[in-house]
Order: sequence, then structure tokens, then C-alpha cells
Amino acid sequence: MQYVIVLKYGEIVLKGLNRGRFEQMLLKRVRLSLKRLPGSYDIRSAQSTIVIHGDENADMLLAAERMKKVFGIVSVCVGYECEKDMDSIRALVREKARELVAGAKTFKCVAKRSDKDFPYISPQICELCGAEVLSAVRGIKVDVESPEAVVTVEIRDRAAFIHGRGAKGAGGMPTGTNGRALLMLSGGIDSPVAGHMVAKRGVYISALYFESPPYTGEAAKEKVASLAKVIASYTGTVTLYTVSVTEIQSEIAEKCEERMFTLILRRFMMRLAQETARRAECTALITGESLGQVAS
Repeated sequence: MQYVIVLKYGEIVLKGLNRGRFEQMLLKRVRLSLKRLPGSYDIRSAQSTIVIHGDENADMLLAAERMKKVFGIVSVCVGYECEKDMDSIRALVREKARELVAGAKTFKCVAKRSDKDFPYISPQICELCGAEVLSAVRGIKVDVESPEAVVTVEIRDRAAFIHGRGAKGAGGMPTGTNGRALLMLSGGIDSPVAGHMVAKRGVYISALYFESPPYTGEAAKEKVASLAKVIASYTGTVTLYTVSVTEIQSEIAEKCEERMFTLILRRFMMRLAQETARRAECTALITGESLGQVAS
């Protein structure tokens, strides 16, 4: 028996001849996310699943939490691996039954049998493992329609995995599979949400913040930096560029009509963003604007 993390990925499986590229990029993101955690991890991919084993120093629960923020992963399951025979599977389910149902009053068993040569079919696996849970957990009942807990048994080519209900992952596509874009990041809600949504589609994000000291202070800059860190917790890293527009604002205020101030300033910001994107090798700008939004 080994403690494992089982990761499921979603729309990557719809890819054609280039699917391998997406899988390799996802593996890279998983490795980078685990790099600074205690212990060492063995990460392998097979049958549209990534399986993570850790050594005695590994913090598997912390690793599982990290995996929830990796774009491309749709489900994170923490469980156990055992030999692929029914006696071993039943013994493990019996031993870990209370942990798997976690105080629930109702449960159901789900069997996924990718190895069709396994001598038991899915309904038989569910029946046998369900009986082990019923005998190990007093008072629990079976509910196949809306159970409080799910015990999943996966029969793979080389081993069997047993785990409870999987936690929802970040979904989307692996970071770095769909180019680079520059996010015009402010202290509001629209731009970081837009950056997160675009990053979820596999785009590597850099960020640009316009400051205008002394009109904007360090607090505003620190807030933007903290927002960039939140995005980086999903993408791995975000390069934050800062450009001062104080001089431009002064020139506009001196030489242009007041009613045109915001429009002209935004035009300059777009030009500065375009040049920053060119230097950062980004091929798109993310503004965070929404339809009908009134610029401040």
C-alpha cells in the first residue's frame, strides 16, 4: 500500500496528434509546483492520469492543495495504491473505510476498470468493496443517487487506486501552451479576473502597472503586486512591469481640454502597453474591460 495523489485532466484528452505536447507541458507545471515542497516526488503519467508518489519526507496533503491550482487539472484525488488483485483491494478498503467516507451517513462505490482483463467487472467490484465499507463503518447506508461520500476503485494496467471523492481542480489548459500576453493590471477586480481567465486557457501572463507618483502611493503599488502574486500561484510566475505616467498626465492637463483627459491618457497607456508587450515578447494585451464599463 502506498499513499498517492491521482490527478485527472480534462480537455487535453480531446487533442489530436499534438496531445503529447500538452501532456508534457502539464507534467512540467506539476513538477514546478512541487519543486519547493519538502521531500521528493515521483510523477508519472499514464492513461489520461498523473500519479504522484512521495518519499517519507513528502507532505502529500500540501502537495494535493498545490495541485488544485495547476491549470489543466480537473480533479485531485488523494488515496492509496495497492496490488491489482481483489483480496488486496478489499483489505485496503476495509482498513481505510472510515477515512474514505469521512463521517458520512451515506455512500456509494464507483469502479473504473481500464484494464478489461481484470477478472471482476465493475458491478462486482462495487458490490464487494461496498460490503467491506458496510462492515467497517457502523450505521452507514448505501445511496447511489445522492451519496454524501463516494469510494472509488480504479483498476489500472499496473496497480489499483482507491480514493474518496476528488477535489475540483483549476481546469483549463496548461500554462504556456497558448502563447504569452501582457495584462494591464490595476488595483480593481476586473483586470485580475481577466488575467486569471486568460491564463486558464494556457496563456503565460506578464503584467503591467501604471503608477503616477505622488498621486498614487506605495499602498496602491503593493496591492497590485499582491494581485500579481495571486495570479502567479496558478501560473507559476508573473513578471510585473511598472511604468510611471506622471509626466504624461501633467502634459495632458496643461495642453488638453479637461473633458479629454481620461481618453488621451488611456490612449497613451495603450501605446505604452503595446511597446512593453513587444519587448516582453507578448502577442496580446489583456485590458480587463467589460462591455458598458465607465472608465475612471
